[in-house]
Amino acid sequence: MDAAEFAPTFGSRYFFGEVARRELALPTRINAAFSPTLSFQFFAQPLVSSGDYSNYKQLLSPSSFNFNRFREGTAVGSGEAVRCQGGATCVDANAVRYFDFDGNGTPEHTIDEQDFNVRSLIGNAVVRWEYRPGSTIFWSGSAGNGATWWPGFRHVARLAGIAQGADRQHVPREGQLLAPAVTGGDVPTSSTTSRDR
Repeated sequence: MDAAEFAPTFGSRYFFGEVARRELALPTRINAAFSPTLSFQFFAQPLVSSGDYSNYKQLLSPSSFNFNRFREGTAVGSGEAVRCQGGATCVDANAVRYFDFDGNGTPEHTIDEQDFNVRSLIGNAVVRWEYRPGSTIFWSGSAGNGATWWPGFRHVARLAGIAQGADRQHVPREGQLLAPAVTGGDVPTSSTTSRDR
């Protein structure tokens, strides 16, 4: 039988641990109306979260709360020669956790260390300018995990569908303005105009 197998729980081993989690979030929302025709909306949520796992244990029998608790030890050696000194589980400098099931100091099973650190930022901003009654320009920007703020101009008249369903080809490149041309009550058609940098 493989050392990682465990007959009392049908050949699989089930590990549990306690996690100390710390989290800091700062949701920020700004709504500003500079005039009846010009407004600004902004939302951002920076998040920092970390978790440290400890007190690892293994389920000894199904449908029970019987556990074998692994005492934390110190990893000595490197590569396949790692041993857990002073305990039945240890973690090395490469964030690999070792488990010694039979207590002889030689690990029989490894997993990636489960501790984590997460940093995240999501946000969006919208500027609305109604330059004449019934005709509005929106500037919008958004950011998510790994994304960057990008500018996009959308002209919305009576039929505002283009703001929500603009084709990929209409997404402006840097230095371009996306401004659908509107005449009277017709359905807007899009056009792009370049701007000198």
